[in-house]
This record gives sequence, structure tokens and C-alpha cells, in this order.
Amino acid sequence: MQKLLLAASLLISTAASAQVTLENTYVLNAPAMQSEDLFPIKLSTGEAKYVRFNSATRLMTLYNLNHSQFKQLTVPAPPAGYGAPGIDYVSDKLFNQDAALEYIVYYNRTNATSQETTMLNVYSEAGTLLLRSDSAYVNHIFNTSAGTKMLLSKAYPSLTGGNRSKVVAYALGGTLTTLKTQQAEADGLRQPYPNPATESLRLPYEVKKGTATLRITDAAGRTVATYQVDSTFDHLLLNAGELRSGVYFYQVVAADGSASPARRFVVSH
Repeated sequence: MQKLLLAASLLISTAASAQVTLENTYVLNAPAMQSEDLFPIKLSTGEAKYVRFNSATRLMTLYNLNHSQFKQLTVPAPPAGYGAPGIDYVSDKLFNQDAALEYIVYYNRTNATSQETTMLNVYSEAGTLLLRSDSAYVNHIFNTSAGTKMLLSKAYPSLTGGNRSKVVAYALGGTLTTLKTQQAEADGLRQPYPNPATESLRLPYEVKKGTATLRITDAAGRTVATYQVDSTFDHLLLNAGELRSGVYFYQVVAADGSASPARRFVVSH
């Protein structure tokens, strides 16, 4: 009898502790054609942080898991003629062995013929420029037995018309630290595929009830396409030819305004 009472007590205790608890609410606000986002990262120490970035103010704020402020810095202003920045790969000990933060910034510019150019800069926490590459975006950063590698796609004019690009491989001084460990194969099905994409790609999503909006934004946070989706399907088949080469993010926004985490994909023509 005592054993049964103890087992029941443990079950009640487990159920009481396994509840979803609201920790904090971040109010994101940005003017039209700008964006403010919040996303998680993991540092080389194993610590996870929240990163909040506003493309209008260029202010990047990192928070601890208890939601206290960890660090705050301002991303360098875009060069003349370029628009508001977008950030990627906020990290430490990735591009070098310095313990300070590092990050990639994308600056976009559209010329008179509506052609878009992306400048990729890698900055240190102090604003020191570690790398600059015109007409480029990151395809992959990955760890290997020979060190960490970065593949950049660079577009350049074709003498015969059309689009031409080349992939440039870099060796990085540090190691890529990701939030995710090895996941089951099913988890991979929830990621954009193929990525990078040249013709079409599958954008997985989940809508439990009603309809929602699948929103695609460029690296600067500008909305480039929206689609109405529901629970009939679990993915959107996107024609990559509708987008210029570059880095994009997508998320599903429900009718009540709640949004799924943004997922990154690359289009390369």
C-alpha cells in the first residue's frame, strides 16, 4: 500500500512539474519595410542566449536564459547606397579564436534596373571588419576533420547573358557551435529542402487549425512573398525561380499573430 501511495505521489509531482510556463514576453517593433526578430543561439561555452535584432536601429541585444541582458551592440551602418542590414551566424570562436562575439551582416542594394546586390561583411563584437565579400551570401558553414569550412556563393556578370556564380571555400579559425545535436531523420524533414535550391524547394510547416500566412523575408527582413496555408498540407512547394539568388527566411504567422521560428534557406541560380 505504501508503495502504491509513493508511486501515485511521484506521478502527481511529475505532472505538476511538466507544465508549460510563461517566462517572458518580448515586444518586437519596427517601422514599415524594416524588421525586428528574436532567435536563439549557442555559444562555444555551451551557454544558450536569445538574440534580438532591429534592422532599423541596427541594435543587437543578447539575453541570458533568465531574460536578463547579456550584451548589447550596434551593427555598423550600411555603406552608401545600401539598405538596412540583416544578420546571421551570431557566434563566438567561429571565425577566429577570440572569445568576443562575431556575426555576419548582409547589406542589400537595388539598382535602377531592379537588380539586387548583396554585400556580405563579417564583423567582430568591437565592429572590426574580419571579411568583406561583394555579391555574396553563405551557402554552408560546417565542421570537418580538417577544420571548419565556409562556402560562399558569389554572383558575377555573364558575357553571354544570364546568371553566373561561383562558390568560394574558406577555412575558418574556429568551430561552428549549433543549438541542435544529432536529430532523428524525421527532424530533417522539417527543414527546407533542398538547401541551397536552384529550381524548387520544399518549405515544411505546421498549421493545427484554421488558416495562416507563410511569410518569406530576405536577409534584411523585407517581406518578399506571402502565401495562405492551412492544415491540408504540411509543406509549400516553392518555385525558387521566383526569387533572386540570396539568403531568405520563412515563418508561419497564425491568425492570432503568433509566429513559428524563422527558418533559413538559400536560393542560388
